[in-house]
Amino acid sequence: MGHSIDNSSDPLTPALGDQEFPRNSLDLAAERGNSDFDVRQRLVLNYSWAIPIGRGHDHLAEGITGRVLAGWEVAGITTFSGGLPFDIFTATDTAHTGQPQRPTYNPAGTPVSVTNPRAQTGPNLGLFSDAPFGSAGNLGRNHFQGPGANNWNMVLQKTLNLAERANLQLRCETYNLFNRVQFSQPGNLTSNPGTFGQSTVAVRQPDLTTGARQIQFGLRLAF
Repeated sequence: MGHSIDNSSDPLTPALGDQEFPRNSLDLAAERGNSDFDVRQRLVLNYSWAIPIGRGHDHLAEGITGRVLAGWEVAGITTFSGGLPFDIFTATDTAHTGQPQRPTYNPAGTPVSVTNPRAQTGPNLGLFSDAPFGSAGNLGRNHFQGPGANNWNMVLQKTLNLAERANLQLRCETYNLFNRVQFSQPGNLTSNPGTFGQSTVAVRQPDLTTGARQIQFGLRLAF
């Protein structure tokens, strides 16, 4: 668990959807907020279990059953993580600073209908409005958190002893075992009502393949 606060996480390369410059260069205190990398909770579990069944164990150790059940292992990496913060912007320079401003946030506002409720991972557009001209909105930087992660990558494998110095390993590898969608950051421009608060893209695997469940099989001979 942790919490990071600053007034500019990276002035040269802003986070996805963020702006390069402060809303008012003469009021940097207004930029104080959650860091772009502020993930409050994150738990990563790495585990491996040799299933104690079959030959070499007391349970079901004899005969063909013992041979079939022996040598199985389960391993995996499970990740639970909170989301990254994101900023919200209007298309209007209400504060006359040369930059589009953040909106005025009213938690008691009237929600509007959304395009896809399942993909609505951000706040509702009806809670925001442009600030009066001559002023900035009351919403602080990186006030909201994006969607988090609940991901299970697991492998089931069996090792067959072929000879004294040779064995064969059969593997079934599964990525995103429970096929949970991990959404990207939602749209953050109040001037785009069709995508505001909506996550229109899913996070991909590190190799840029689909983030949906993947299953692959492998065979490895060691000698």
